Amino acid sequence: LRREGVRVTQLMLKMWAFEDALKTAFANFLQALVSMSHDTSEFAKVRALKTLSELLVAKPEQEQALLTTLVNKLGDAAPRVAVQASRHLADLLDTHPQMRRVVFRTLKDVVLMTRPTTHNKGRQHRQQQSPACSPAQYRALVFLSQMKLSRGEQDLAGEMFKLYLLVFERLFGSTAADGMADSSSSRPRETKGSPRVVVVGEADSRLLKAVLTGMNRAFPFVESEAFSGALASKIDILFKVSHVAPTPSLRISLLSLLFRITNAFKVDSHRFYRLLYEQLLNRDIYRSSNAMTLFTLLRECLQPDHGVPINTSVAILKRLLQVGMHERSEMAYQALRTASTTLKALPQLLVEKVLQQPDAALRDTVDDREGDGDVDTQHTGHKHLRTTSGGDYDPLKRDPEYSGASRCFMWEPTIFSAMADGRLRQGAAHVTDPAAMESLPADPATNLNSWLDQ
Repeated sequence: LRREGVRVTQLMLKMWAFEDALKTAFANFLQALVSMSHDTSEFAKVRALKTLSELLVAKPEQEQALLTTLVNKLGDAAPRVAVQASRHLADLLDTHPQMRRVVFRTLKDVVLMTRPTTHNKGRQHRQQQSPACSPAQYRALVFLSQMKLSRGEQDLAGEMFKLYLLVFERLFGSTAADGMADSSSSRPRETKGSPRVVVVGEADSRLLKAVLTGMNRAFPFVESEAFSGALASKIDILFKVSHVAPTPSLRISLLSLLFRITNAFKVDSHRFYRLLYEQLLNRDIYRSSNAMTLFTLLRECLQPDHGVPINTSVAILKRLLQVGMHERSEMAYQALRTASTTLKALPQLLVEKVLQQPDAALRDTVDDREGDGDVDTQHTGHKHLRTTSGGDYDPLKRDPEYSGASRCFMWEPTIFSAMADGRLRQGAAHVTDPAAMESLPADPATNLNSWLDQ
C-alpha cells in the first residue's frame, strides 16, 4: 500500500488502528463525563467538573469540547457546581495564561447567547436577544470582570470593553427598549409617557455592577487607537445609563469611569461636568457606601489642569456645599475639604472675588441693577428666578458653565461657620480665608487635642 507516495507498512496500519481506537475510547469517556455533569446528584456533577478540569489542564484532547462544557456549567442550578466551574476556569488561566483569549471568546458566546421567548399571545415563537440576563450570563460576566490582564493584551482588553458596552446597549439601548414587552420585574421597562426612561430590576442591577467592575479593570489596558471609531461612538450609552442607574453606588462608579474616559481620550468633557453637576442634587449619593469615592473624584476632576471652566468649578462647589450642609457632619466636612482643595488651586484674584464680603457683593449687585432696568423672569421647574441681563447666579441652571456662579458671593461657608460642630467651623475658616487656605486633613480627629479645642 502507498499513501501520497509513501509506502504504508503493516506497523503503520497497526498504529493508526490503535490511535483511532484510543480516540474513540476517549470520546466515549468524555461523553460519559458530560452526561455525568448533568446528573441529578450534586456530588457527581462536582466530580465530573474536577475530572474535566484536570483533563483540560494536562491533556487538552478535544480542548474546545472540554472548555465549552466547563463554561456552560456556570449556569448550573446548583450554586456549588457553578462556583466550582468558576474556580476551575480560574485555575486553568493561572496554569495557562495564554488561553485567556480562547476562554474569553467562549465566555463571550455565553454572554451574547439568545434565548427563545414566547409571543405575548402564546401563538408565535421567535428568537430574541433578551435584555435580562440568565445565571450563566451573569456568572460569565463576573468571571470576565475578575480576569487578569497584562500590558501585552491591549487587543483583548479592547474586545472586553466592547463586550461590556454591548451589554449596556442590550439593557438600555433603543433595540433592547423595542423588545421590552415582558413586564417581568427583573427586566428593564419603559415608563408610560417617557420612552427613554428605563426601570431597572434587581437582577440587572447586579449585572451592571459586574460590568462596571470589568470596565474599570480593562480600561487601563485599552489603547487609544482601539478606542477610536465605533468604540468611541458607543460611549453615549454610558451617559444615558448614568441617569437611570438604580443605585447611587452604580452612579458614582459610572461617573468615575466616565471621567477616566473623558480625561484619557478627550471625549465630551463638557457633557461629563454637566452630568456631575446634575447628580450632585441627588442626596442619596452622599449616603452611598462609596460616597468617599465621589469626593475623591470631585477633588481630582476640578483641578485646573483638566481645563475646567472657572464658572463650572465654582458652580459645582457651590452646589456641593449647598447640599452638603443638609447632610451628616462627615459628608459636610468632606464637602468643605473639597472646596478648600479646589479653591487653593484656582487663581488668587478669582478666589478673592468669589470670597468677597457679602455686603460688598450686595452693593455691587445693586449698582449693576441701577444701571440696567431690563429684568427677565425665567420659569425654572417649580419657582421663578429673576435674572438681570448681566447674568446673576442661577442655582437651577442645567449647565454649570452658564449658571453665573463665579459672579456670586460664596455664602455657603458662612453657614458652616455658625454650626455647632467644631470640625465644620474649622473647615469653613479654611475656605473663607484665602490667605490661610490650605488642604484640610482627611480626618481631623487624628489630632485629638486640637479637635477637642474646637
